[in-house]
Amino acid sequence: VLEKALALRKATSGERNIEYARALNNLATAHEALGASAAARPLLERSLALLESLGKQADPLYRIALSNLGDALSGLARTDKALE
Repeated sequence: VLEKALALRKATSGERNIEYARALNNLATAHEALGASAAARPLLERSLALLESLGKQADPLYRIALSNLGDALSGLARTDKALE
């Protein structure tokens, strides 16, 4: 369902908006909940890069995605990166 939501968001609004970043984060969170940190990481990195390019570092979604990336990195035994 979340992959479909991401595809629909992309089709209707494109990839350069905060809602697409939110959809990326939501899909990543589902992967992380299933223990698939390797699948979550690139989605979170894309979400963060998009939010940065939109100048949304002050948006709560940015902080959530950053925290989620830390969790994914911890799940990948990359605690050095997670703690940065």
